[in-house]
Amino acid sequence: EDIEARAKQKGISLHAAQSLLLYGLLQRSSPRTPAPNLVVAGLFASLFISSEMVIWHHITGYILFTVLASLSLSRLLDFLETGRERAADASVLLAICAAFTYELGNVYCLLAALATVVSALRLKQETRGQTPPPDFGGVRRRVRLAAMLALVPVLYATVSLFDFFSRLGSVQASDARVKPVWPVPAWDK
Repeated sequence: EDIEARAKQKGISLHAAQSLLLYGLLQRSSPRTPAPNLVVAGLFASLFISSEMVIWHHITGYILFTVLASLSLSRLLDFLETGRERAADASVLLAICAAFTYELGNVYCLLAALATVVSALRLKQETRGQTPPPDFGGVRRRVRLAAMLALVPVLYATVSLFDFFSRLGSVQASDARVKPVWPVPAWDK
């Protein structure tokens, strides 16, 4: 019972953190409306459906994913607004953690990469024709960040395939049903 209580506490703590992150993201997108932002975040925190799910111990991973993805998005927005490299690095690291926590993190990474490319194109368009020639470091850094975010699903797929092939020969039930097309080395021998 003590383990179950700790699992509930973790879920509630993660849900509270996600509610605060949601409020922060809403404030960032519409800073002149703090009251409606607080109401939306408060409703998210207190709705019966989400509150009930928070105490299930097996859903903690999903809540952890939302926290990691929200933190990554917050750091990404910080980088796009200020150009701070540490924010970009933190965004990528948090995106990797989100992708390996729950598969939907790979979709987040692709959407974040797409948004970063769009922001790079907008920045390039805004600085076109300026004299003296603008510093395109911002555009290059954004494209590099987009590439790193887009490579996260590739990393995830590579690790998943390596894990699959390393386990293929050692899974007893698969020996009778799966006949590999190519010879599979015995990893555990």
